[in-house]
Amino acid sequence: MSTRNTPTIIWYLGAVLAGGIIVTVMLILAGLGHEPPALPELGRVPPFTLTSEAGNTVDESLFAGKISVVDFVFTSCAGICPMMSGRMAYMQDEFRGEHGIQLVSFSVDPETDTPEVLRAYGERYGAVPGRWTFLTGPKSLIYDVTRNGFHLGVDAGGENAIIHSQKFVLVDRRGSIRGYYDSDSTDAMDQLQDDAVRLSREGAK
Repeated sequence: MSTRNTPTIIWYLGAVLAGGIIVTVMLILAGLGHEPPALPELGRVPPFTLTSEAGNTVDESLFAGKISVVDFVFTSCAGICPMMSGRMAYMQDEFRGEHGIQLVSFSVDPETDTPEVLRAYGERYGAVPGRWTFLTGPKSLIYDVTRNGFHLGVDAGGENAIIHSQKFVLVDRRGSIRGYYDSDSTDAMDQLQDDAVRLSREGAK
């Protein structure tokens, strides 16, 4: 190879290297400045007055100032409820350092699920009082809250079966519904945890 071409080759290689560095830096900066889109607002938690597993009267103010993960279950359910409550127990552990996040479970079989029954059910899953709240009350009110407030299906099926949604609901500290997540999907559960932490930390800034 001619030594006369050496400076040209060196210059070319240097230009390529410099260009690569510039592109890499630009990509890094672009990534640092990128924020995911805001979560949609899909409705609001409706007014209600129910009873907690501790026997306390609870209303919609339970959701004020906290990020809430909500589900609808019943204690004698032999279908999806044990899986959903297991998911809640797992999230409670994952959120142990996130004090702005709480869990709320509405019973869709309130005639069976008295506060005492719900308290025993919560203990079975390691529910921490104040971090994971169970609610019961008049069936007509709970069904109205489920259908018209959270926009989820619930109905009485044959042979005393109860048909209800397997979705989790994410609620922000103003009581706005920000997302629905399929409890049977690992990806959806990961997204729920990410979104809950994101909303909690946004309010902490």
